[in-house]
Amino acid sequence: MDHCPHSLVRISYLRGVVNEFFIHTLMPAGGVASDDGTIRVWDAGTGSLILILKGHTKWVSCVAFSPDGERLASASGDTTVKLWETTSGREMLTLAGHNMWVATVAFSPDGKRLASGSGDKTVKLWDVVSGQETLTLRGHTGIVSSVAFSPDGRREPGLFPPGIVHGWIRDDEKTKTFVGED
Repeated sequence: MDHCPHSLVRISYLRGVVNEFFIHTLMPAGGVASDDGTIRVWDAGTGSLILILKGHTKWVSCVAFSPDGERLASASGDTTVKLWETTSGREMLTLAGHNMWVATVAFSPDGKRLASGSGDKTVKLWDVVSGQETLTLRGHTGIVSSVAFSPDGRREPGLFPPGIVHGWIRDDEKTKTFVGED
């Protein structure tokens, strides 16, 4: 008996370990990041496989769409972040700078910057056009497992268990740090 609503599409590829399922909120696309180092993107309306992105040499831990949906960022166990063009699947940039696996990525609201968090206990900010690292934020005592920007793009927090939050607020090239705990 099928308990799924008829409006859902089933995706039937999933072999091996899936590290993350992702969707874009403004376009009908989603996919999975997996242990085989690939990213698979599907049309969420039809369930058709659109792209298979290959380029990482170890597992893919996290994937994020840019706000406009034109780029996709992927974090990997190979210590890199890759930027991909979503229409063609072309690898645009490889961002290298972390010393350990990269656990998470997030685009800024304007899509011009990318934050990455790693097992090396840092958050790095990147210019997505040039691929240049623009800032390294230190102060975590553990793996940075999640990063996000505030809606205005001025606050760049990094999160890690058990509920401790480090945040940075940027004002005129100055960075202020705050730490909070549950």
